[in-house]
Amino acid sequence: MLWIFPIPYYVDTGIDATLVNTALTQISRETCVPFTKSAVPIVGKAGFRYFKGNGCYFNIEIINDSSPQDISIGAGCGINGFIQHETAHALGVKHEQTRLDKNNYIVVNMSNVKAGMEGNFNKAIDEKTFDLPYNYGSAMQYHRTSFPKNGLPTMLPVNGLYGRTMRQKLSLSFNDFKYLNLRYCSTVCPTTKECFMGGYQDPHKCGYCKYPNGYIGTACFTKVLNATLCGTQQFTATTTNQTLTITGEKDCYYYINTDKGYKIQLSGITTNLENNDPCKMSMGSEIKYKENKTLVGLKLCGVNSNISVKSEIQDVIIRYIGKAGHSFKVSYVRVQ
Repeated sequence: MLWIFPIPYYVDTGIDATLVNTALTQISRETCVPFTKSAVPIVGKAGFRYFKGNGCYFNIEIINDSSPQDISIGAGCGINGFIQHETAHALGVKHEQTRLDKNNYIVVNMSNVKAGMEGNFNKAIDEKTFDLPYNYGSAMQYHRTSFPKNGLPTMLPVNGLYGRTMRQKLSLSFNDFKYLNLRYCSTVCPTTKECFMGGYQDPHKCGYCKYPNGYIGTACFTKVLNATLCGTQQFTATTTNQTLTITGEKDCYYYINTDKGYKIQLSGITTNLENNDPCKMSMGSEIKYKENKTLVGLKLCGVNSNISVKSEIQDVIIRYIGKAGHSFKVSYVRVQ
């Protein structure tokens, strides 16, 4: 069942309305989903009520035409990504770790899960993915230590390198927004525009596309280049091993390409970056070595050494967000 737009919402006392307004404004900007703020409690019709409950949660998954649905923004939940996470649930988005294909990407240890919280890890039988791939960096993906009863991890990524990519809270990811567009916005534009690099048609400007980070543009896509700040940003992998070293305070993208039909081996990846768990999108490095560039890449924060990955196709995107004294180093070479 889908919501009828616009969706009214009310922010109860005890909640910072500005945080909720900002979170919903971003959802509306990236999708066709509109919200209207109510100055008084919503009575006798559908909508959202944001209130200060015990934690972050969404109560009901069925739209009730006669009363609003409660979204709890408790202590520690007043974060943009958490507010959007619960709002996305209300819009019909499931947890990433409940996808039917989850066993290919995460290992859940139910013996470590707190009693009564098992449902957060069970497969959603009515789950719909719109053929979007599993995304460790989705805002709908829990942290590896969520709901523990003994302090031990409740789930781990099959690809162990992605442990600190899980549980992003800056905002919904590109594919989270794309999911909402596929769910709600497919009939908004009178004609369909072809978008490349996994982009999707902008429901507010039907002649344009929205693209994942690493690319800019609207009608078409281009790389994010800033020679003054970032220096050389485009490199070609050959059969000779080369090294890319990035240092200092900057936010820059670097692009490594090779001949079609070949791949790129990245080795000796060494970082000295701001540290956090999870490794937030606003810090550290991100390596997009998968074919699908809409996925959040491998996030690396803090000190790492001798990490190796191989690209799935002929290109890699590296984002570096560093401060003074920070560094990132990688060797790259063309391989079969």
